[in-house]
Amino acid sequence: MGFNPATDLPARESELIRVMKEAVDEYLEGTTGAGRAADSIKKDLEGEITGIYNSFLDLPDPADFATEVTNLGRALEQLTPYGYNEKQEEGGHPVNHSANTTLSSVSSTGDHIQDWTGDAATAFKDEYGDRFLQVMGSQFNAYYVTRHAINAEAAVWQTAREDLDKLSNDAIDKMRHVNDSTKGDWETGLKVFGAVVGITAAVATSPISSWAAVGAGVAVASTGLEVVGKAGETKNETLNNASPGGIVESLQDALGKIKTEIADNETEIRNAVNGSLRAIHDAPRDFLLKRPALADAPLDSGSYDKTRLGRP
Repeated sequence: MGFNPATDLPARESELIRVMKEAVDEYLEGTTGAGRAADSIKKDLEGEITGIYNSFLDLPDPADFATEVTNLGRALEQLTPYGYNEKQEEGGHPVNHSANTTLSSVSSTGDHIQDWTGDAATAFKDEYGDRFLQVMGSQFNAYYVTRHAINAEAAVWQTAREDLDKLSNDAIDKMRHVNDSTKGDWETGLKVFGAVVGITAAVATSPISSWAAVGAGVAVASTGLEVVGKAGETKNETLNNASPGGIVESLQDALGKIKTEIADNETEIRNAVNGSLRAIHDAPRDFLLKRPALADAPLDSGSYDKTRLGRP
């Protein structure tokens, strides 16, 4: 099984406390009043370590987003009359998606309603047939942004888990070797800083060219969940390895940076989704087709029903 914050972090916290106590005894060995000083330092550091991982015990599992990612991918394939391709993570090959030819057949209505005249026929042609592909393209963009936002969400929690897994193990290892003559600064790379590379905050409306623009503005790090985009970069951190207390202080600092970066990433995702929702809500005609007036049904002279749209 993989790393599980709920069970692995408490176990590593206990191990870090155990190793810390041994390290403090060795660190103060031979000094005046070593026993009393060691007891005081161990008590203080145990208090610092206890609960150090509590904020991360219930991190979401990135695998929980897989179903939504898959379903949205299928929806995109149904909404593309021209097909599209996705650039995979760095070094990967683009994945080409075939067009939904059923949509392409609705690109023109002239030949199909040549014997149908009147207001209803005109309204159908103007508000439904001629606009069908443009609306499908706009809906494609909305789903595309949504899928990337979910991938970004999964990437945040995946990279945070990877950072915590490595950091908690490294803390134990560095504490175990803190008194070695070859000790040096503690180097680690935090991946969560590269979790969200960028998410577009606007939804374009052209059924063809805008897809490329949306795709260029949306990229997330790899989570193994059919993620599209460029993998993020790590941020290298140099941490103090001079003493047991220095290790604990550095661990606290790194955990604080992970927590801050998670919050910043969540803000970026939320802003992107809210921006897309506003774009949809402010221009409903670009995303919805009016119900066509058929036979002797009255023409729909009202505005587009915004109750069908989500609000930011």
